[in-house]
Amino acid sequence: MWKAQGLPEDLFTSIIKVGCLPDEIEWLKFLALACSSLGVTIAKTLKIATEILSSCHENGSARIPFSTFQFLYTFLADVDGEVSGTQVNRMLTYLQQEVIGPDGLIKVSDFMNNPKVRLE
Repeated sequence: MWKAQGLPEDLFTSIIKVGCLPDEIEWLKFLALACSSLGVTIAKTLKIATEILSSCHENGSARIPFSTFQFLYTFLADVDGEVSGTQVNRMLTYLQQEVIGPDGLIKVSDFMNNPKVRLE
């Protein structure tokens, strides 16, 4: 499918190598790494991924289940290697306890425009 879209093969190869992805590629991991080639930072990568995965753009803000966000953030931080597990846990705990509403969804604005959230 990658080739059919005319996308650069070297980028595909790089995504597979960086993520240590096996022959059976996990879609969300691949998506996260592909978005990281566009997003530069973890926060911007998560913004792009959230906008792609969102089925609801209520009030112009893309939203995804917090569990999906948690998976993506944890994976990206692990691949990055410069964000400590403590930092990841602190941010996820804060978001889950202070930001996420009863619907269990996280909006882009919850982590991009929140001065208490530092995902890098």
